[in-house]
Parts: sequence; structure tokens; C-alpha cells
Amino acid sequence: MVKEDINMAQIIDPVVPVTNVSQIKSAEVDALFDKHLKRLGHDTPEAREQLYQMALNYGLVESDGRSWIYNEPQEGVEQSTATGLYQILTGKGKITGEQKTSSLHGAVNRAKRTLDSPWLDEVYESGNIQDLTPAQQTVLLFGDLLEKTVSETPGYGDSLFKTMLDTNNTDRERRAAERQLYLDAHHTDPDVPTMNNLDEKLPNIPENYDAFGTVLKKPDSAPSHVNTGRATLIDPNMMGMFQGTGEF
Repeated sequence: MVKEDINMAQIIDPVVPVTNVSQIKSAEVDALFDKHLKRLGHDTPEAREQLYQMALNYGLVESDGRSWIYNEPQEGVEQSTATGLYQILTGKGKITGEQKTSSLHGAVNRAKRTLDSPWLDEVYESGNIQDLTPAQQTVLLFGDLLEKTVSETPGYGDSLFKTMLDTNNTDRERRAAERQLYLDAHHTDPDVPTMNNLDEKLPNIPENYDAFGTVLKKPDSAPSHVNTGRATLIDPNMMGMFQGTGEF
């Protein structure tokens, strides 16, 4: 169990968007990586950088890198409780007492399997994710994603992480896994605007191209467009053979 005497008052200037992985790195996030990358069989510096880049990408998709934002109430519109860099649902104003079952509360409970940090208990009670540093919000992201059972299918989340982290896979395959993790493990209920936003900010990579848009080999015919459809890498119903992170 890693202990950190970091409190919620230690806030990076909230008007500075997150545009670089250096803004979300911390010993606490690394402690989560220490635990799970060994388990996934990809405990390398490259894998750690890949995960930080994934978090940076998710922050871009969710909030344009703005760690301080939350949804203001609008008359006649049901208020979303999505908050912060990764737009984690807090359930604030909707739940009381022991009925703490929002995405935030699940993320805190999972992160505490590895970390013993006072700020986790504070945000669990307050719901004020926007007051955390970008690095602390990244603890919530990975504390959740690396521990949860994705789509209620043991092993499914692990398989996506392994596909994304395996350098033997193509950039196209790794990007597809990153997108699928976003859709199935983080957002979980994408609609058409969500997909359009994802396709704009984290598009699929066309065949024969790398992540930087460089042609790897000349195709028989030039692609007419980028396939931005939702990738289905693995049928969750076929994942019984894998050992997942699970709700242990």
C-alpha cells in the first residue's frame, strides 16, 4: 500500500490546460502501473509512456485538457455530474449517505486497493474532482480502468490493455484498442455526438499508416477516408478463457 501525504489544497494552476504527459505524472500513478503492468506482462518504460499518452488523449477527448471544468445547471435540462479532466461522474446532489455508487466512488474504492492517500477520502466525500490536480485525477482514471471488470466480462479489459501495450501490434491495432477501452471502460454509453467527438480527436488509423500519418507501405489503392467506425476487437461474450482484473 503506497502512502502519500498529498492533500487537495496542492492544486496546479487550474487555468492551464493539460497538453503534456508531464502534467499528469506522479508517484501515485506509477504505483498503480507497478502493480498492473507486471500482471499484464508489459512492465516497460514504453508501456508506461503509452498509458500516460492514453490518459492525455482521453483528457483531450473529454474536456479539451481542462481539469477544472464541471457542468453548470441549466433550466429545463437534467444536469450531468461529469467533472474534471476525464469528466468522471460524481453523482453529486443525487446520492447521500451510504448510496455512493457513482463512477467517482467506484474509482476511489478501486484506487485504494493500491494507494493510501488522504485526498482519496476527501474527494470521496466532497465529489469536488475539479479541485484535484491533473495527476490526482489521473490516479482516479487508472485506479478505475486497471481494476474494474469491463462490460461485466472478466478478462475483456485486460485483453484491450494488452493489445494496446504490445509493441508487436501495428499502430492501427493499438489505437483501435485504445478507442475500445474508452468506449467500453470509461465512457460506457456512447451516442452519436460522443462518437463524432472521438473520431475527431482520437481517430482510427487507416491501414498502411502509422500513428503520425506516415505511409508504411504503398497500398494497392489510396484509402478514400479514415474508417472512424467503432472497432470491435473482441467479443466480450467469448472472453471466459481470460483471467481479468475482476472485482476481487
